[in-house]
Amino acid sequence: LSSLGMTLNEKETGMIAQANQVNCQVLSPKGLVVEQVKTIRQLRDFGSVLSSIFIPFDENIVKFYDMISPFLEKIPLHAFVGYINQCPVTIGSLVLEGDCAGIYDIATHPAHRKNGYGTYMTSYVIKQAKNMGYKNLALLASSEGQPIYQKLGFVPIGTFNVYGNGQLLGVA
Repeated sequence: LSSLGMTLNEKETGMIAQANQVNCQVLSPKGLVVEQVKTIRQLRDFGSVLSSIFIPFDENIVKFYDMISPFLEKIPLHAFVGYINQCPVTIGSLVLEGDCAGIYDIATHPAHRKNGYGTYMTSYVIKQAKNMGYKNLALLASSEGQPIYQKLGFVPIGTFNVYGNGQLLGVA
């Protein structure tokens, strides 16, 4: 991938679980409202929360989501934003392929961490996958997220290189 102009950004742990073996009985934090992304505003909120976890704030992520907004209904992405008082604080997404639901982009804005929002979003996204009939779950875990996913029932299967494609998209 490096030869194609992509840059190695990080290494993450790949984890899998059978949906029926995952404990996703997490109570919703007070005031948290989760919405499925269906509008450009919600997609921007999603990108804004994702950008906030990078230091410095990664404006290219916001640009990327602006670029894909015209295709929102055509891509196999089920994205979710959690709001407190209409302020986006946490996100999560599902990419569905075959009999597997990939869980991606579980993130909480740094100013809103340690309130259970990310844990609840993880649970929420898993429930959505189960409700759609998916039996297999997969995700890439950061070092911070791995213990949370293991408590839910995910097991590590290996390390994955994560490459950035900003240069290819013209947003780097």
